[in-house]
Amino acid sequence: MTLFRIILLICLLQTGCRSASKQSTAQIDAPVMITAETKQVSTQADATSSSLKEVGSQIKLTGLQQPVADSQMSQNPYVLDDVINSVYNHYPLLRSALYSRNVASGEYLSAQGNFDLKLKAETLNQPLGFYETYRHNLGITQPIYEGGEVFAGYRAGRGQFEPWYQERETNEGGEFKAGIVSPLLRNRDIDERRSELWKTNYGRQLVEPEIQAQLISFIQDSSYAYWDWVAAGQVHHLAENILRLATERKDRISIQADQGLVSRLDVSDNLRLVQERKAKLSDAERKLQQTAIKLSQYLRN
Repeated sequence: MTLFRIILLICLLQTGCRSASKQSTAQIDAPVMITAETKQVSTQADATSSSLKEVGSQIKLTGLQQPVADSQMSQNPYVLDDVINSVYNHYPLLRSALYSRNVASGEYLSAQGNFDLKLKAETLNQPLGFYETYRHNLGITQPIYEGGEVFAGYRAGRGQFEPWYQERETNEGGEFKAGIVSPLLRNRDIDERRSELWKTNYGRQLVEPEIQAQLISFIQDSSYAYWDWVAAGQVHHLAENILRLATERKDRISIQADQGLVSRLDVSDNLRLVQERKAKLSDAERKLQQTAIKLSQYLRN
C-alpha cells in the first residue's frame, strides 16, 4: 500500500508539471501573437502616415506654388543696361545737349575769326557826267591780340574829280600805304574782339559739365522709370496669383455649399472677394501700362 501511494503521488506530480508547462508555453506564445499584431498595426499606421505625407506634399505643391515674379524676372527681355544704352544712343534730349557742344565750338570759332587776316577790295566808278572818275582800293588788315591792328594797301584814283574831292585823286602809279594802329588807353586791356573770344571760350568749357549733368539726370530718370516698371510688373503678377487663389477658393466653397457643408453666405462673400481681386488686378494692369509708357520715353529701338 505504501508503495502504491508513492507511485500514485509521482504520477500526480508529473501530470501537474505537464499542465503547468503547457500553460506557461501558452502564456509565452500569447505575447508573440500580440507583438505580431502590433507590428501589423504599426505598419498600417506608417503607411497611413506616409500617404498623409504624400497628400500633404501634393497640397503644398498645388497650393504654395513658386512666385511667378521670379520666373518672369528670369524671362524679362530687358535689363537696366539696355535702357541706359538706349539713352546714350537714341534719347532726343541727350542729342540736343550734345548739339550744344557744336554750338559752343562754333561760337568760339567765330570769335577767333575776328583775329583772322582780312583782305579788302573795292572799286568805285563814275563813268557818266562831267566828273568822270575811277577809283580802286585793295588792302589787308591783321588784328593784333594785344590790341590794335597792322594794315597795308594800295589805291588808285583817276579821272576828273570834283574840287572838294581832290584827295581821292592819285598819280598815275597809284598810292601804297602801310601802318599800325595801337591803342593808348581805350581798348588797351580789353576790347570787343577779346571779350567775345574769352566769353565763347568759357562757354565752350562750361558746356561739357552741363552735358554730363544732363546725362546723369537722364540716366537717373530712366533708371527710376525702369524699376517702377519692374515693380509694377511684380505687383501685377501678385494680383494675378491672388485672383487665381480667390477663384479656386470660390469654386471649392461652392462645391462645399452644394454638399451642404457651408452656408450660401460664404459663397456670396467669396464672390465679393473675387470681384475685389479683379478690381485690384485692373488697377495693377493700368499702373503697369503707365510705367511702360513712361519707360518707352527712354527705351527706344
